[in-house]
Amino acid sequence: MMTFIFPFHLTLFPFFYVLIFTYTRTHTHTTTATIHTLFSFFSSFLCFFFLSLIHIKDSFAQKPYTFF
Repeated sequence: MMTFIFPFHLTLFPFFYVLIFTYTRTHTHTTTATIHTLFSFFSSFLCFFFLSLIHIKDSFAQKPYTFF
């Protein structure tokens, strides 16, 4: 039986990647850069939020993620 533990910190990588990429490639703060940064932050937050809910639900049930 294998137990899968999701690395929650990986959900923040897209946000930091887009943030660093945006501010290093553009010398001015453009609308496109703002949209990309906000979208990346929002998507990372949603991933973290829903995965946290799953983790909390499973911890109450005391059933880890199992495969096979």
